[in-house]
Amino acid sequence: MSFIRLLTSCITIMGIASNALAITVGTYTSPPFSMNEDGEDIGLATESVRALLDKSQLKNYKIINYPLARGLVELKYGRIDILYPYVTFLKKKDEEYTLIGPISKYRVALFVRKDYAQEVSLKAMKELELGAERGSIGYTVLAENNMHIEQSTQEISCLKMVLAQRVAACALGTLPGMYASAINNIYGQLRYVETNLYADMYVALGPSVPAEIVKKLQATFASLKEHHFFELQQKDYEHKFRIFIKSLS
Repeated sequence: MSFIRLLTSCITIMGIASNALAITVGTYTSPPFSMNEDGEDIGLATESVRALLDKSQLKNYKIINYPLARGLVELKYGRIDILYPYVTFLKKKDEEYTLIGPISKYRVALFVRKDYAQEVSLKAMKELELGAERGSIGYTVLAENNMHIEQSTQEISCLKMVLAQRVAACALGTLPGMYASAINNIYGQLRYVETNLYADMYVALGPSVPAEIVKKLQATFASLKEHHFFELQQKDYEHKFRIFIKSLS
């Protein structure tokens, strides 16, 4: 084999190896856990995923935003390697993913009108009509507790139903509900009470992720968890986020 051909072969092999290590990460808009602002991917879950990848020495990755339904399809067929934030109720029976986490917690709260004078809890509101975004974690929580549910197409639609007194409360994530109400200038008209219910958010690794990378990410997660990284990160993020919301109100 000539020197040129040998050099070409080496370059090709190196290129294949490099591409094999490139990781495509899928996400979807779920403020403030994952969102894209001014061309930058930000959010609590995004920060967790970046820390997990960086501390695993996996620098060659890119994040692509999809609608959630498409992201799940892309993950299933190996067109993306990772999807976050992944909640276990999304899982279909025939889908096998490696889940790493939890990396964040989606705490569920009941948002009511500021002048609502009655007790705010799932038990106290058992016979009332409550709102939730269709297919959301809040809807799942209400359904599991056999509540009367009126579904909305968006979080803000659910909150507006509360203001219009079509429903007594809206079940939303605490942080998403604060965010949606603040950017739509209705935060001051509402209040919320947290339930003790939450959903854990994970990183889902699809079938395209090599076994050695799976092990590396699992080891990194275990190390970060041992040092309470995710718990402390969420506490710090929630504190800063509340300050940010007040600045918008």
